[in-house]
Amino acid sequence: MANCNNLFQDFDTNLGITDTKRQNMIRSRKDLEERIKKHFREKHNHLTPKFYIQGSYKMKTMIRTGDDDCDMDLGVYFFPKPNETPTTLQKWIKEAVKDATDTPPMHKKKCIRVRYEGENNPARRYHIDIPVYYRD
Repeated sequence: MANCNNLFQDFDTNLGITDTKRQNMIRSRKDLEERIKKHFREKHNHLTPKFYIQGSYKMKTMIRTGDDDCDMDLGVYFFPKPNETPTTLQKWIKEAVKDATDTPPMHKKKCIRVRYEGENNPARRYHIDIPVYYRD
């Protein structure tokens, strides 16, 4: 039987996220959480956002693409269900993170995306998607 362990280890190394990139992403996520908390404290004090990491980062299956990009999903939750529409909540999240990077955040259909371009530094090239949820 063929031993392909070395091939698999090389493959895994090429797809894996570097420790530097992982630390940069964690730092960026914490910064976004603080920006969102501050925004809601100052402008929408009747709402308190809660956060939960989800997706491939949470499941430890995150990989980087051919152009060395990767993403993290930071869910923002509101309990109980607010009177505002989901679109309004997304708009407020976008306002909260608008100056986090030089690239303006994108309001996608299901989330707000914050891009970290990392000019000439692949360890700083990634994005954080922020879906917004509420629960009755």
